Amino acid sequence: MQKSELLNWLQAEYQQWESLLDQIDPTHMDQPGVNGDWSMKDLVAHLYYGWQPRLIARIQAAQRGEPTNRR
Repeated sequence: MQKSELLNWLQAEYQQWESLLDQIDPTHMDQPGVNGDWSMKDLVAHLYYGWQPRLIARIQAAQRGEPTNRR
C-alpha cells in the first residue's frame, strides 16, 4: 500500500467514525449500556486515549523498520 492510499483510507475511516458519532444525540452520550455498563462517551475515550497511541506507535515503528510492540 502506498502512503497516499493509506492516508486516503485513514481519512475515509475517520469520516465514517465522525458520521457515526454525529448520529448520537449528545444527551445520550453518558447513558450506560453501549458495552455493558459503558456509555458511548466511555467507549470513545477508551478508543481515543487507550488504543490510538498504540496504533500510532506501531505505525511509526513499522515506518522505521523496527519490530512493533504487540502489548
